[in-house]
Amino acid sequence: MITKDTKIILSISSNPGNFGTFFHNYLYEKLRLDYIYKATHCLDLSSAVNGIKSLNIYGCSISMPFKNQVMRHLDSLDTTAINANAVNT
Repeated sequence: MITKDTKIILSISSNPGNFGTFFHNYLYEKLRLDYIYKATHCLDLSSAVNGIKSLNIYGCSISMPFKNQVMRHLDSLDTTAINANAVNT
């Protein structure tokens, strides 16, 4: 059951599919985790990141072509992300 306390996880992609949505939500249910996962099509990365921050989205996976572009919108980066010049979650 989705409640006000359910944590929202997004996937930002230029071409979202359903596999990740089905897979993640299946596992959340099996593990009895209070999460919901939704793949989303992104038109404006900057606005999407601002929305994620302002809506207190719990997590977000980033698909191509946004793995490099999103870096300039993040509050901090660890050494691995800097060396890879890409991020995912």
